[in-house]
Amino acid sequence: MGAVVMRSIRILFLVLIGVFFFFGSVLATWYTDWLWFLDLGYPGVFWTPFLSRAGLAATVAAIVFVILYLNARPFFSRQSTPKILLRGDGQPVRLWSNRAVRQAVWIGAATLAVLAGLGNSRRWLIFQQFVHAQPSGVRDPIFGVDVSFYMLQFPFYRFLESLLWSWLLFAMALVIVAYAVDGALQTTQGRWIVPPAVRAHLSLLAGLLFLVRAAGFRLDAYELMISQRGLYFGPTYTDLHARLPALNVLSVLALIGAVLLLANVRLKTLRFGAGVVVAMVAAWFLGAGMIPGLVQQIVVGPNELTREMPYLRQHIQSTRRAFLLDRAVDRTFPAAETLPPAAIPRNAATLRNVRLWDYRPLLDAYRQLQGLRAYYMINDVDVDRYVVGSEQRQIMLAAREMDVNRLPAQARNWVNDHQIYTHGYGAVASPVNRISEGGMPEFWLSDLPPAHRVPE
Repeated sequence: MGAVVMRSIRILFLVLIGVFFFFGSVLATWYTDWLWFLDLGYPGVFWTPFLSRAGLAATVAAIVFVILYLNARPFFSRQSTPKILLRGDGQPVRLWSNRAVRQAVWIGAATLAVLAGLGNSRRWLIFQQFVHAQPSGVRDPIFGVDVSFYMLQFPFYRFLESLLWSWLLFAMALVIVAYAVDGALQTTQGRWIVPPAVRAHLSLLAGLLFLVRAAGFRLDAYELMISQRGLYFGPTYTDLHARLPALNVLSVLALIGAVLLLANVRLKTLRFGAGVVVAMVAAWFLGAGMIPGLVQQIVVGPNELTREMPYLRQHIQSTRRAFLLDRAVDRTFPAAETLPPAAIPRNAATLRNVRLWDYRPLLDAYRQLQGLRAYYMINDVDVDRYVVGSEQRQIMLAAREMDVNRLPAQARNWVNDHQIYTHGYGAVASPVNRISEGGMPEFWLSDLPPAHRVPE
């Protein structure tokens, strides 16, 4: 008993050393970030992404483990016999036992599940959007669904559908290979001999795949509302008159196929399952590929503007509503075509601020002359008005921002990222209508430390 305890302690000690060796730097970074946010008074900013990542990783890992482990259980059931190989002298040799297979499957499924969970933890933001989704009060004109669904909930549903589809498909491929290696799949006179238990197992997996695909077809229909296939965002004539009916039919067919394949778990016939799969593939090819292409070429192409006009109008109306332009009020202002001499002195301030600089060459000049450090970057030039002296002047203005990715690799550490190179320094400003003697901008604010050179 004491030897077993000591062995367990040694194994636990080695595991802890391995965890510290592989994850020590990550844990140190997390702990340092936690102390940093705690000191700033924003612990929630640290815990929300951390717990969301951990929760999503654990959920994905559990889903993947259940899929893989349950599909592997038939291969190490109690009724299975140990794998035996006969030597040349006829003596049997045990290749592996059911217990060894069970342990290997458990470890393999757990490893893949953990890797899948860690790989998908970066999707925590769409999980948070899904959990905290709120209705916008505006519904789309096709499905009547609140538009917040497409921004906040749809990405998570698509993620879940893709996760289940990919791992169920992976499990089916492993199951087929495992049955072939196990000897359950054999050929006799060019025909496959599949035991009833194997047929039931494959039918169950195929039925679950069809069930997930039925949900996927429905999501494909919703995705038409945010597609960029045409000249504008949203559904086109072909989408609504060819792709959407095809997707609806495919969703129903996939659901019927799922029910029939799940029923085939008890019927256990290959012809029935194969017929469902062939019919589904044919409908998928015709409905999602060939028919929409023909509609676009024959119906839409010769008279595209007329066909697309109703949906283009909906696109414009939705865009106006999104930018609150539907609340704009048109007003008519009388304009005279003559400019009296007295108007020039009344508008002298405006005439002295007529912009001559174009922001694109000015941005290049700012970057070359006022970047000053490799890790500083000027991303944009804005136009604003400031009171300079006693007069309002129009100014071209840009901020000198920090880009830590420009730092050398040896300078990328926690202290530099969080305490030294945390933000940009200073700004660049020049009048909109003046140049220096060399044809460059006349800087009124520039250099490090910032220097003011506003003329009197």
